[in-house]
Amino acid sequence: MLRQRRVAAESVADHELLLGQLASDSRALRLLTELASSPDVDDRMWVAEYATRVLGAGAVEVLDVLSRDRDSDVRIEAMSSLVRIDPSTAHREYPRLVRRLRSKDFWEPVVAMWLLAEVNDAAAIAEIRAVVPSWTGAVAFRARIAEIVIALLSGRDREILMALRDHDHDENAWLAHAARLIGTTDARLALEMCADGAPDASCRGECQRELAAFREKGRRAIRTPPAQPPG
Repeated sequence: MLRQRRVAAESVADHELLLGQLASDSRALRLLTELASSPDVDDRMWVAEYATRVLGAGAVEVLDVLSRDRDSDVRIEAMSSLVRIDPSTAHREYPRLVRRLRSKDFWEPVVAMWLLAEVNDAAAIAEIRAVVPSWTGAVAFRARIAEIVIALLSGRDREILMALRDHDHDENAWLAHAARLIGTTDARLALEMCADGAPDASCRGECQRELAAFREKGRRAIRTPPAQPPG
């Protein structure tokens, strides 16, 4: 049973072995689909996180199911995984992403904004601006991310890259992610400058991670975007 094998794979080596065995198993889709219906949220999250490693583009069906999961963390991971393997997903899911801007979950609206940036449709600007006034108190940081996403959707690439070069510690992770989404030579140079010369290790690390993803995936590549408020 896949669940028992997943739980038993405690070490990194055991886990990698399990993923390799699944990738060569003709029953992999059925096994992952069954695990995706588990009442255990850890099982469903595992499928959301690793289905693409096992099935590649064949993971779309099971990830689509999980993108509607009752647990918000599973939904977020599944949608991000979907967009990694099929960027057109963001376009198809535009109405649902807009609805998720109003989610009561702490992180889901943030991920929805970054995925709307992938859609690259200026109509999303009005949708984001409409919900910003409701983000107060503990979620007020979302409004700062919103301004960066709106700048992306407005084509204000130069403004974003200049802000990254000027170094705003609190917004560095978000600006670096935006730079990678811009995906131009100027964006790469700005990331390199930050990765090598930002005044603190945490900001250098943020830019180094985005630069590595830029080089690996190229323009408009997705990984789970930075959501945490500065602190």
